[in-house]
Amino acid sequence: MDSAFVEYGLRYPFGGDEPIDYAPYTGERVRDQLFALPTPAWRAACPHLRILPVVLYHHGSQGMSDGNVWMAEFVAEPGFVFLAANFHWPLPVAV
Repeated sequence: MDSAFVEYGLRYPFGGDEPIDYAPYTGERVRDQLFALPTPAWRAACPHLRILPVVLYHHGSQGMSDGNVWMAEFVAEPGFVFLAANFHWPLPVAV
């Protein structure tokens, strides 16, 4: 997931074809800095016998499961288990 986030979320600007130059930093370093930002989410103790409501988030084809992190945090805050799934159509290779 981390390498996909760098490749699809950080490497290119929206609507652009040229990679972003983060020099002197790498895409991985930029990712680490983003992941270090504070978040209102917190990890709660999860007793094994507790019944927890689950939300399965399917973002659509050709997207990534981390495409809506803020929604995941919003839904998880009151106690929902938030599952995000990746799905990719098998696209033909253009020649």
